[in-house]
Amino acid sequence: MKPLLDILRLSLVAAFFSPLFAQAEVVYPTKLVCVTEQELTPVLTKYQEQPVLKFSSMRVIGNSQGYLQSVLYMNPTTKTWTLVEQWDENLYCIVSIGVDAEPAISGDKI
Repeated sequence: MKPLLDILRLSLVAAFFSPLFAQAEVVYPTKLVCVTEQELTPVLTKYQEQPVLKFSSMRVIGNSQGYLQSVLYMNPTTKTWTLVEQWDENLYCIVSIGVDAEPAISGDKI
């Protein structure tokens, strides 16, 4: 199952971001990689990412909108990160992943 999640994680990057850099026109993603908590946890564990920020995010779908619980996971050593939205009790969607994370604000300003 772990290799499948890694493939899904990499597919997310390829599907969402490659077209944005390859074309002049704006391309909007239409699909998210969504998994259960049991499937998400091993991926976060593999990359040793821990929750660093929890917040509500607004999602607009068609003419409807709603708020979802979101969590930003990060590994401060490798600087990898994963942004996850919780769509229901046991459905988590990987919104974005990345590298080279660092604080934008230093000190106690937050």
